[in-house]
Amino acid sequence: MIVELRDVYLTVERTLIDRGQANMVGQTRLTFQQAMFGEFLAVVEELTDRKVSSYVSESITSPEAVLEIFYLEPGGDVAGRLEREAREDAGEVSRPRGGLRVEETTSVWPGASHTFWNARSCSGGSPVLAGSWT
Repeated sequence: MIVELRDVYLTVERTLIDRGQANMVGQTRLTFQQAMFGEFLAVVEELTDRKVSSYVSESITSPEAVLEIFYLEPGGDVAGRLEREAREDAGEVSRPRGGLRVEETTSVWPGASHTFWNARSCSGGSPVLAGSWT
């Protein structure tokens, strides 16, 4: 699951970036993420109802964005999904209609409110979350 956050830097961080201190901003954010690791995982696991097996964060200064990447353990009935897909491939049952079903969820992380758009494949695929800070 990838969460893309735009326009995320504080005024002080933008000033440091503009003055050639992007590494300092990155280190400070990394330290914060390490301190908040447990809370970040708890929110994602609650929203997705799946266990996070790994987490990576990447800060980008141009364009201004942060990517939060959560590797999720397989969820649900994997064997059942594989059986259904095999039956679809064999033409025994029709394939579900494609597309995404989007549900909006608001969650509060320490210090900010975050709105997630939980997009699930209509064919039962893994959820994909995107969102914005408010």
